[in-house]
Amino acid sequence: MWAPIARAQTLERFRVPMRLPDETPSGRAAWAHLDRVVALVTGEEGAVFDEEALSPALKASVSVPQLREAVTGFASRNGGATALGRRLFDARTATVGLKTGADGKLWTLTVRVEEDEPHRIDLLALDAAPQPRPGGYDGWAVLDADLSTMGVAAGFSAWEVREDGSLRLLNRWRGDRLMSIGTASTLFVVGATADAVREGRARWDQTLAVESALVSVPPGRFAGFVGDEAPPVGEFTRAALAERDATASDHLLLRVVGREGAEARLRRTREEALRVTGADEAARARAMAAPMAPFLSIHELFKIKCTVDGFLVKEFAEATEVERRALLAPGGAVAESVAESQFVAAWRKPQDVLKVGWLATPDEMSIELARLWTLSREEGMDGLRYALGPAEGEAFDQRVWRSVAAVRGGEPGSIATAWVAERVDGRVFVVAMIVNDEWKPLDPRPAQRILLGVFGLLARVG
Repeated sequence: MWAPIARAQTLERFRVPMRLPDETPSGRAAWAHLDRVVALVTGEEGAVFDEEALSPALKASVSVPQLREAVTGFASRNGGATALGRRLFDARTATVGLKTGADGKLWTLTVRVEEDEPHRIDLLALDAAPQPRPGGYDGWAVLDADLSTMGVAAGFSAWEVREDGSLRLLNRWRGDRLMSIGTASTLFVVGATADAVREGRARWDQTLAVESALVSVPPGRFAGFVGDEAPPVGEFTRAALAERDATASDHLLLRVVGREGAEARLRRTREEALRVTGADEAARARAMAAPMAPFLSIHELFKIKCTVDGFLVKEFAEATEVERRALLAPGGAVAESVAESQFVAAWRKPQDVLKVGWLATPDEMSIELARLWTLSREEGMDGLRYALGPAEGEAFDQRVWRSVAAVRGGEPGSIATAWVAERVDGRVFVVAMIVNDEWKPLDPRPAQRILLGVFGLLARVG
């Protein structure tokens, strides 16, 4: 049975301190305020609504008596409420999943605090979350039927991770379908980083200066380290996975493992997925012929697709691998391009998602995440253990799940997600789902509902 690893046990191995959002004054304040608000919305005896905890800006924008009633009366109006997984979204914002007693509906409670002292609450929101499929799933066949009627390209893969790292297949629906994974490419960057540490080419406590030239889009928390202390590789890894920090991911790619390292990791994962799934020779040949290089940074994707040069994306899409590397090299069109903020903010329409970006299959994503989970239990892989958990997923019942870690990403026209989840009985599962639409923006809600149903199935796997 997998042994849970406490975060404190993980951190003590690092010689360079980590600086996470919950270790900042605003992050600690967000957690504390969230705990007090959760006590109110779940009807905990003795919980008191503190008006002084609200910022002047929040008081000016809402009716405080109505806010008090909405919060303190939530449990009584809904037949009780249970808090599920909590998550610190960033250094000022904390969220928690809630489940109401009367109808089992899921909600997300969000608390954001002021950036400066005294860090009072300046946003308090209670929103309906994506709901599980009515009636849930009573078997994998029902899930497959839902996937087949989504009306877009989709693929799914679910496995149990045994203690020795071997996998037991639970379900695949077009798991070998090669699709765009967008910014979930970070999974393979982290995989390459783990390889580098394991092979002695990097260390988790190795410090790395954050360079202004590598501040990505969106910048993420790590953009704030420019000119500041140099964080360790272990913290870059955690931020890249848990926070989806593009700047952290791009530094790992371009300053720790290199494009070639990420390309080699993707190639090895593809070979392993073909082996594990028993692909025939024809399928192997098709899969290995699919483009894997050059491996883009996240910033480069935005520089190609969100620039004033509207022809750059087409030029890159039609270029050979050698030509693409030249476009990315210093002095090349991509290297010289600028991701314009107005284009980034307005980007909604898919742009050559299957030609420009990163391609992988659900099998590859789930198998790579399973590999990382197994590696994280090895001696010397503290940074990977730190990056993967224990983590809490919002709206996941902590009475069922000991830890849940996710890799999430995409771009307009692509949603890709992979999860590793440990049940309280020690059973470990990985799932991956990719959804693509080459022509129009995707609605994320159907995929979210399906994944909630999947976790209901996994909770019952014997």
